[in-house]
Amino acid sequence: MASTVYSGNVTNGNITHTNSSGKNERVLIYYLFTQSSAGNNITMEVGPSLSWNLNSASNTSQQVWGINLGINVYTSNASSMTNHMSVKSGNGSAIGIHIPLEFYLANGHVFKLTSTAGSAPIDYNFIVITED
Repeated sequence: MASTVYSGNVTNGNITHTNSSGKNERVLIYYLFTQSSAGNNITMEVGPSLSWNLNSASNTSQQVWGINLGINVYTSNASSMTNHMSVKSGNGSAIGIHIPLEFYLANGHVFKLTSTAGSAPIDYNFIVITED
């Protein structure tokens, strides 16, 4: 099984993986951090038709996701742990956006993270594994 690790950050741009292997690919998100202090959209797209608004004008706080991710419990109790998914919402409500952390891409399908402004950073670490 071939694999590719993506690790880095992007602001006012995107990170895109397109499955061109001719086989199914599995994507595992180990760390994903977003913040949009100005209410700029940060989006995640999977396959041909799934998408999520990770941060928007109504949800401008920091958000953190990851498989087996350990996070601090902040004094405002703004953190929660659900199974293997961690979500932190900066306003103390701990009601972050729910996203899949492991999924498959068929040949030709895309996984894409997009930041629409310089004030909307995305930090990421995920692996793409081609299934044999």
